[in-house]
Amino acid sequence: MLKIITSVPMILLGSYLSILLGILLLLLRLCTREEKKKNLAFLFFLIGILLTLPNSIDTLTGGKILGLRDFVNTDFYRSLSSYGKDLLILAVLLLLLLTFFEGLMRKLETFIRSYIEKEEANSKEIARENDLLIKEKQEKAKNTHVVYCPYCGADNIIEKEYGVCKFCRRKIEYKEKQ
Repeated sequence: MLKIITSVPMILLGSYLSILLGILLLLLRLCTREEKKKNLAFLFFLIGILLTLPNSIDTLTGGKILGLRDFVNTDFYRSLSSYGKDLLILAVLLLLLLTFFEGLMRKLETFIRSYIEKEEANSKEIARENDLLIKEKQEKAKNTHVVYCPYCGADNIIEKEYGVCKFCRRKIEYKEKQ
């Protein structure tokens, strides 16, 4: 049903009845359909030019073409000419809107892409720092020894060959078992 309402003939009919209705139908079509939207603007522009062409030719020739002046002065053609002008306005408005939204979408896409790249760079930096910390801790763990204090009997963890007992504060040393 939405495709029928937003079809080109329905938009043309709606804009003939009321330019506001035509604009609303056109906006509804732009929001609901994925297609080349500039083609629609050029179609409206072409129809608008074709509808206003007899009046333009009559004005340029000064009414010298036989029968054209009579046709241009009819109520039917006046309404078509007014409709053609509305279509031209609609086409220009559509092109302006499309250009504006394309530029806006391009800027938004660039902003989002740069934001994602910054976040990925931050994540990589954090991961690199975490990897360095983990490697340092692993190196410390390789050189860490449990030594029982010969004086108080407390177990101590030291990183080098020599250390201080955490309870009695005496010097202790790591001796490898053979």
